[in-house]
Amino acid sequence: MKISEQLKKQRKINGLSQQELADQLHITRQSVSKWENGSALPSFSNVIAISDLFGVSLDELIKKDDELKMKFEKNTSSLSILAFLFTAIPVAMIIYIIANQAFGVNQANFLDWVSVITFISFIGMLFTVDWGKIKKTASKWSIIWTVLFFLMLIMSGIPSFIQGLMQGIADGSKSL
Repeated sequence: MKISEQLKKQRKINGLSQQELADQLHITRQSVSKWENGSALPSFSNVIAISDLFGVSLDELIKKDDELKMKFEKNTSSLSILAFLFTAIPVAMIIYIIANQAFGVNQANFLDWVSVITFISFIGMLFTVDWGKIKKTASKWSIIWTVLFFLMLIMSGIPSFIQGLMQGIADGSKSL
């Protein structure tokens, strides 16, 4: 049973009008109406509030509603990506500072290594992306623009990558 049907059923069992439910959830009656007719989905915090209010488990409310589960999964994955970025950027900065201070790595040498790591990361991304999910959710035009973006990124980065690699090899052979 979809959340829209479950919500309507629970509201009627508890003898509440849409307005009374809206008042208890501190939202508008129109929001409740949209949830019940399936034109909108409640947020996770509202689903929890509904669960508490009616005394039903979250599982009972959302178990058969694939659209709502997908919405929650999408929100969770976005948060985990942001958390990763907010962690990875400071860690990368700390590694650079340590490498600079402890080993005397200058910015040019560090950027050579960054370009190598970027290239390896890009190849890794190509093999770990869930292409099936992207195909289901992305439009034809968004895929075309994304491919074009990555092609331009690669084309602009390859000459500097090769130059940095050659410079690193030349610097390494001079030190021997």
